[in-house]
Amino acid sequence: LAETDDGVARSLRFWRVVLPIYAHYRLVKWRTSDLPEDAASAAFDVLHDEYAPIVEAATLDLRGYYLKLAQLLSTVDHFIPPQYLAWCKRTQDEAPTPLSIDQVKKAVERSLGRPVEAIFSEFDTAPCGSASIGQVHRARLRSNGREVAVKVQGPGIEHKFRSDIGTVMQFLRLFMPQHLKAMEEIEDMFETEFDYVGEAENQARIFSNIMPVFGDRVAVPEVFFEYCTRDVLVSEFFNGPSLVKGAKAQLEAYARSINRPYEEVEREQLELLQSGDHKSIEVESRRMHRYQALLD
Repeated sequence: LAETDDGVARSLRFWRVVLPIYAHYRLVKWRTSDLPEDAASAAFDVLHDEYAPIVEAATLDLRGYYLKLAQLLSTVDHFIPPQYLAWCKRTQDEAPTPLSIDQVKKAVERSLGRPVEAIFSEFDTAPCGSASIGQVHRARLRSNGREVAVKVQGPGIEHKFRSDIGTVMQFLRLFMPQHLKAMEEIEDMFETEFDYVGEAENQARIFSNIMPVFGDRVAVPEVFFEYCTRDVLVSEFFNGPSLVKGAKAQLEAYARSINRPYEEVEREQLELLQSGDHKSIEVESRRMHRYQALLD
């Protein structure tokens, strides 16, 4: 019953925020239908400036599927207005952490059936990462002294996700039916999102396929299956920048090495990816690797 009440409350919050914004956008679209493109774009920029912070605040408050959707949108430049894209990109590594350390420890103990202190000799109280369905804490295994990352799923998050998806689907049916199919495909992506055992198996498969061949050049975190459940995943801890920040740092170094503005090089790389010209991408990748070798 509590989960049902929470789902209703989340749905009402969504409609209170989204419906007036959608109505305002539709009104401006109607009013600018006969204006030149530049004038219409300027009118919409005013709306983007006004509503992007409101949508951001609601997304970070509700989290759940809305946060996951923001993270997905952040991976595709030029798909949404820059006012929205800017904060969506921040959700990749600056999302707030919803669980207190007491909640995290209770979730771990409930899932693994033992006190946290019996499994870990160290367990950082501050999370080192946060995602849409959980958060990650650095810890050290008592059994072997290995430093590990403990990924903990938030209680009741699966129900929130499914409730949120239902709300978004209802909105699309009423106002944007052309996007329903894409939404259904996204919904299918989450069927295995909440089972960390499946995620651990996939990670272990990558480990076994990659490390014997490329272990001298790359590293894949080892999974500790004895501490993995549907709600908890424990794997080897790697200290370093996020994938996005690491890729950006390499691209910045490459741009400096060829005396070109970073923004220009980034735009070219995005255009290559979007064009699907894999041969050009491979040629450019080899060239970047040569420059990177010099930089290293």
